[in-house]
Amino acid sequence: MCMSATPLRLANMERHLLLLLLPLIGCLHRSSEANLLRPLASVYSNGFPDDSIQPQYLAFADPLTASILKNLVRNGRYQIAPKGAPLFCPSNPAPGNHGYMLGLRVRNMMGDSAIVAAEQMCATTYGVISTGVNYLLRKKAGKWKLDRPISGWTSPLLGMVSAVLIYAIVSARQP
Repeated sequence: MCMSATPLRLANMERHLLLLLLPLIGCLHRSSEANLLRPLASVYSNGFPDDSIQPQYLAFADPLTASILKNLVRNGRYQIAPKGAPLFCPSNPAPGNHGYMLGLRVRNMMGDSAIVAAEQMCATTYGVISTGVNYLLRKKAGKWKLDRPISGWTSPLLGMVSAVLIYAIVSARQP
């Protein structure tokens, strides 16, 4: 009887240990993605270089982007967009909040190299426009470094559906 109870206890302990470790594994993955995307914060450190008119408001597409780019609003240069307010492109003459919804994401990883994207979305008179740049990152001495931009895009998302989409995203993502 003692012999059969010991393996059963070990199996229960292993199950409990596994349940305790699963959240940690998720945190490590999230942490490694954050470490990978962190060099993109430098892309926006001097403002938005392609814009002659700088945005006033920013929204973040997800909590990871918000954690990496939080210093953009801490220094007072930009404000968090009001919840539920659409973000018009800075060049859009319409009255309202002018700014971008920013998103960062990992596109591909290949050993010590990665392709990551920095995207900005805003509303124009005709719909929503998405612009962004894909960057090559390289891992050097255990840290990810921005190597160079490799491609970019500008995609109009025409129609009322896209305006409703950006409005819904900004509404849902802001505190």
